[in-house]
Amino acid sequence: MSGYTDKKRYAFLYISAVFFMMFIFIFVIYREKCDRKNDFKIIVGEVYDKSPEAADIILNQAFELKENTKLKTNTAINNISGSSKVIKKAIKQADRAAYSLGYTDKAYDILFDKDFSGIKKYELLSCAFFILLVLFSTLSIYFWKKNIIMYLKNVSERISLALSEKKKFKKADGGRFYFLEKDIEDLINIQINLKNYIDKRETDMQKFMENIAHQIKTPLARILLNLDMLSSLFEESFLENHYEKDEKAEDKKNADKLIADSLSSGEEIKRHIMMLLNLARMEAGKVHFRKDIVDLASILEKIVDRFGRKNFDADTNSMGEVYIVGDEEWLFEAISNLVDNSIAHGNSQKPIQIRVREFDTDVRVSLTDFGSGISNEEISKVFDRYYTGSDSDSYSTGIGMNLARYVIEAHYSDIRLSSSDKTGIKIEFNLPKPELKQKIRTV
Repeated sequence: MSGYTDKKRYAFLYISAVFFMMFIFIFVIYREKCDRKNDFKIIVGEVYDKSPEAADIILNQAFELKENTKLKTNTAINNISGSSKVIKKAIKQADRAAYSLGYTDKAYDILFDKDFSGIKKYELLSCAFFILLVLFSTLSIYFWKKNIIMYLKNVSERISLALSEKKKFKKADGGRFYFLEKDIEDLINIQINLKNYIDKRETDMQKFMENIAHQIKTPLARILLNLDMLSSLFEESFLENHYEKDEKAEDKKNADKLIADSLSSGEEIKRHIMMLLNLARMEAGKVHFRKDIVDLASILEKIVDRFGRKNFDADTNSMGEVYIVGDEEWLFEAISNLVDNSIAHGNSQKPIQIRVREFDTDVRVSLTDFGSGISNEEISKVFDRYYTGSDSDSYSTGIGMNLARYVIEAHYSDIRLSSSDKTGIKIEFNLPKPELKQKIRTV
């Protein structure tokens, strides 16, 4: 429904309203004219019942001088003794129809003969006016309803088109229903965004399930292979008792290596499963972070030992005690995920740099991987759940960085990421320091 169509409709309604106002105005004027004529006729009828001679005088004078009808009538009637009450009564009842006052046949005939038909014209015009009014109202309602139905059908088609093609709802420019269409547009956009979000989550979830299946399948396959090799090794050992001492030592060494690899693979599977469970607990609001005073240097020392000291440019031994407020277990998990990501995307020829800087109220931790870096578009997606990066050669769950951000933000901080060609990806976050009274209390 275009704005131009609405303008034509409004113009039609305005013109119709003007014509009706003009008709009513003319109708009122005509009615007053008829009433003025009938006032005189009614008075004449009343007087005729009392004195036919006086009525003849009134009629003769009135129709000879039309401009002074009432003046002549009053002058003639005042000459009649005892007629003042009749005049007053007649004037009070002047707006009634002559035949409703109970006149004699002679009085009625006089009034009827003297252009009393004006009242009938008035009644006919009244009937015609109301018939036209009802007809116009009926037609207006019919066309209005038809236009509303057409409009709703048009809106329905536009809504279906917008939802099916996931496009923006195209609302009409202006019009009576502009605000309605604006609300419809907002609702459709919300629904489209929600649908896109659900589709994206389904795609991400499918990709995540494939990745987590691969992450678990690989170490599980190693465990099964190691167990098979161990089984074969022990079977040969029992069947051949003539092994020499050196051969037995070599078999024991291989067995220990297979067992260690199996244990490592089992720990990897456990870590992935625990990461999933922890993320589910966080989403459900079942994780409550402790607010203990812990040594950040000790946490970093454990992380360096876990991933191998050769991968780091950090002297945690000379760092000294750096106290912060937080949950030691969760901070260890979060920073480990950040370090794991830095190692995966960093420069294998250059170690990861860890720096700690103390301020009055908090401690800043920074990690630099000296890799190739990432684009600005990817920077905003790194901490999104299930995001694995465009340059990821291996399967990744895409939940480690998301979990790390959740933990860091729960410690009253925000995590920041930047990228450059020289230093690669740099991650920074601040952790709160304990107040002096708290620190003294724990010593």
